[in-house]
Amino acid sequence: MHSSGCRIDRFVVENELGKGGMATVFKVRHATLGTCHALKVLTPELAVVASVRERFFSEGRIQARLDHPNIVRVTDTVETRDTAALVMDFVPGTSLKRLLRDRAKPLDAELVRHIFLQVLEGVGFAHRAEVIHRDLKPENVVLAELEPGRYQAKVLDFGIAKVLDSNEKDFSLTKTGALLGSPHYMSPEQILGARNVTVRSDIFSLGAMLYVMTTLRFPFGGSNHLEVLKGIEQGRVLRPEQLNPEIDRTIARAMMRSLARDPALRFGSCEEFADALCGAKRASRKAREASWSEETVPAFIAPSFAEEELPRAAARRPLALAHVPQGPAPDELSRAAQREGTAGNPVAAPGELNPPPGAAKGPELEVEVEEQVQVREEYVEEVVRRAGGLFRAAETEQVRKTRLVSRPRRVRRRLPVAFVDLEPGQFSMGSPETEAGRGEEERLHEVILTRGFQLQTTLVTQAQWAALLKQNPSSFDGLERPVERVTWFDAVAYCNAFSEACGLEPAYVLTSVDGRPGEEGFFAKVMWKGLDCPGYRLPTEAEWEYACRAGSSGPRYGELEAIAWWGGNSGNETHPVAQKQANPWGLYDMLGNLWEWCWDWHGPLTAEAGLVGDPTGPATGRERIWRGGSWGNDPEQVRAATRSAKLPTHRPFSVGFRLARTVD
Repeated sequence: MHSSGCRIDRFVVENELGKGGMATVFKVRHATLGTCHALKVLTPELAVVASVRERFFSEGRIQARLDHPNIVRVTDTVETRDTAALVMDFVPGTSLKRLLRDRAKPLDAELVRHIFLQVLEGVGFAHRAEVIHRDLKPENVVLAELEPGRYQAKVLDFGIAKVLDSNEKDFSLTKTGALLGSPHYMSPEQILGARNVTVRSDIFSLGAMLYVMTTLRFPFGGSNHLEVLKGIEQGRVLRPEQLNPEIDRTIARAMMRSLARDPALRFGSCEEFADALCGAKRASRKAREASWSEETVPAFIAPSFAEEELPRAAARRPLALAHVPQGPAPDELSRAAQREGTAGNPVAAPGELNPPPGAAKGPELEVEVEEQVQVREEYVEEVVRRAGGLFRAAETEQVRKTRLVSRPRRVRRRLPVAFVDLEPGQFSMGSPETEAGRGEEERLHEVILTRGFQLQTTLVTQAQWAALLKQNPSSFDGLERPVERVTWFDAVAYCNAFSEACGLEPAYVLTSVDGRPGEEGFFAKVMWKGLDCPGYRLPTEAEWEYACRAGSSGPRYGELEAIAWWGGNSGNETHPVAQKQANPWGLYDMLGNLWEWCWDWHGPLTAEAGLVGDPTGPATGRERIWRGGSWGNDPEQVRAATRSAKLPTHRPFSVGFRLARTVD
């Protein structure tokens, strides 16, 4: 149909990437710009059918809305009388199907989580945009190899996606009674022709995909499609342990729940699915409503069963809390933990940061840690002086000796928390329309901050968190790493605990408190006393961007590699704070490593003309703002103007926070 070198509108075909019943995907190059793309071309006989063209371009409209690092973007279309094509990002790599097909045994648990959690991120983003995929399968996941055994996963082919509560037509049927979808991965309700398929239908398909990744077998067998569909409808699935005795039990439990015949028994979101895969412990709790300034927070309902928790960072020993007066430079938590930093930016031992010039030396916390010490121990060894014989016993002698052994010792160390004093000022918030990766919400406008404030030089570390709250929710082990898996509620509670440890009035009033900070289900009604309160708090979104930019106006305050841990250099994990170059005002990791919770409700940036003074965000809302990008994001997300938001109950391993405080 289209051979190498031929043209399709403004694109030159290089080679065919794949072919399906309705379309063929080519690798193409723009004839003028020379840029590389993937072009999905509808077959000629279908391209002239009006209803099929409409559904095909509906796919393009849907996918163009979904700008996420784990979704293949649609950037343009080709529309002529006899041609219909979608222009997509070209992702060099292989499909998940091909990766599985070429293997002799199932993927190990680490690789399963590495790939599948990214798929959940992409599909979860689509769900939050009210788009249901309805055809999730390994063929529709492309893997770009970053390094041997490490991939970036991207979801593609939203050809039969359903848009919820929109004006888009529902193209779930090609003709009356004809199913769209792949039988081995279809949910029971989709098979029965239910037009009201929900997020939980995609959850089922994801579970079937996970089953194949861990067993190399379909969950519902059969010699033909009819038998497969009957097995799905009846819920007949072979326990994965029977096919793969080495399967990770946490993965197996999550998988079987996602494959429940009753949609109500499956996970309600990709976030819940991801938490279960990571061993997050969930307890039953009722749906709750709370209000801030007369707003209503959406109810958060946990599954009605508990799952075993994997051994992880949260199981480490608690640290003691003590607020001590300012004193000399703190001791090292451990000599062995010292590292060499980059030139001009040495990295200290865990908890012992080197504050940049101008940083205010804040309060110190005292922590109790366990360290191994070498001690000399005496012992008695029996030495044979003369060997025994048939009628003679051996002659032995007891000799006293010494040896070095390791013994645990609990010691108390001082843990400083450094801040930078920031003067009031004016800056341009948002981004210009020409900035790469710019989102629709980044409207450029002028903001003035009339109050000076302090901002913590680093993200709150696991050691700092544990010193106050005596536990650690983090997934990545390391006291010098930033604390993560914290909700917005957790961050607010920590601010109050830190204020109290410093003898300051807490910035927030917490009522109807349920649970403990850092633990699943923690919740409270929160009221902020305002900028006049001297206690520690979360920065406002405007304060955060002002501090991040540090007088700069571009996408970042420095070169990406020098300043940030992001998806291209992080190794898919957090890193100890203050290892990258600080911004000009002495703040570390403002971009990358972890997203950072801010105070503000999510809403459009102000449309007011002229200067906006001391904005604190909308009075009400559903989601709270986070900023800065994380270890798993592309460069487009790791920018000073990038905005994102989540429910305040959200607990991912990609978000943390830092402390702020108003100063006059």
